[in-house]
Order: sequence, then structure tokens, then C-alpha cells
Amino acid sequence: MIEDYLRQQDGVITLAQARTAGLRKDAVKWRVTTGRWRRFAPGVYFADDRPFTDAARVRATVWSYGQRAVASGLAAAWWHGVVATAPDIVEVTVPRNSNGRTHPRSRVRRRDLPRADIVEHQRLRVTSLELTVIEAAV
Repeated sequence: MIEDYLRQQDGVITLAQARTAGLRKDAVKWRVTTGRWRRFAPGVYFADDRPFTDAARVRATVWSYGQRAVASGLAAAWWHGVVATAPDIVEVTVPRNSNGRTHPRSRVRRRDLPRADIVEHQRLRVTSLELTVIEAAV
């Protein structure tokens, strides 16, 4: 099950997913200590046996902001295939009442998005294609 997550999610896995797959926290810690996994952010890991692609970078960045985070702006446009190149800075939208630190190479927007403006595409929450096209044009 761990390999399924890693294969389907560009080598990125959350602590919650690892726990759902049956790993204990000490097993996750062992994978990090031995270099099998890299800690991207608290609760977000990357399997170090594969290339760290743009898709892995965008996914890990969005997930580093929590379960309610959404890729937006050019990151969402790239994820949807509207633009050809992944942005250097990943834009992430989180609810207004979210707190926490920002992460390097990301831009955070605090905004409450209507449900209709959020979709799951390739196992990642992103702004809907309609909203993404509007955001990318601005």
C-alpha cells in the first residue's frame, strides 16, 4: 500500500497516509533516518529512490499547508495542463482562518473558496479549471 501511494503521488506521502497504510511513527522516523525518505515539511515526506519532479514539488508544497490547502494560480494552471512550465513559486490557497508559517518557494493566499471552485485532480486539491483560467489570466 505504501508503494501504491508513492507511485500514484509522485513519491510524496503524508504521515496520515503512512499511518493509514499501517506504518507506525517510529517506522516513518526510521525511513527518514536511513535516508529512504526525506522530510519535506512536518508530516510530508518524499521517497528518495526517485527523482524529485515538479509534480512532487507542487504536491509536497500544497500538502505542507494542510488538508484544506489548494494549489492555485499558476501552480493550478500547470497541474491542469493549461500552461507548459511549472512555476518556481507554488501558489497555495488556504482558508482565511488558517494559521502557520509560510514555506520557502511558495506564496500563500488566505481566502475561503466556495466548494465549487475546488476539485481533486490527480490526487491533489486544486482550484477548478474555470477559476484557474481566470486566475492565470490576471
